[in-house]
Amino acid sequence: MPLIAASHSVVFDVVLMAHIGIGLASLVLFIVSYSAARQLPMASKTAQQYFGPGAQWPLRIIHLLPLTGIVLVITSRHAIAFSEPFVGIGLALWLAMSAVLEAMVMPSITKTSAALLKGTTPNFGLLRRIKVGLDVAAVLLVVAAVIMVAQPGS
Repeated sequence: MPLIAASHSVVFDVVLMAHIGIGLASLVLFIVSYSAARQLPMASKTAQQYFGPGAQWPLRIIHLLPLTGIVLVITSRHAIAFSEPFVGIGLALWLAMSAVLEAMVMPSITKTSAALLKGTTPNFGLLRRIKVGLDVAAVLLVVAAVIMVAQPGS
């Protein structure tokens, strides 16, 4: 049953708004991080500040998406089940996105931050990994959003 046609609790509505907000915030953080990575070779002070210690932690907001998704299923009054194809597809896309972020982007940001703390020029290979990883994560996030709206199989 499509979400629009189902009646839900207030908790469901609030969690749905949080789920959407987390997705949008994640996309904005991907864009900001990508932009900072592009500006870093030009000795941008703003980019250098962005890649200060702890720079990768805001990107981890993405890990709240499956938690809010689980709460949505639980509070949907049986309108959504874990067996729905779009739920499984969304989880698979999130796993892929998390793998890219945790294996490719986060370590590269950590190494870039360490280089900046030492006062050395960041490795261009690391910056490329950050940008490519964020590109892939953003595409996966947009695809997941489309799947969540279209809800194939329901």
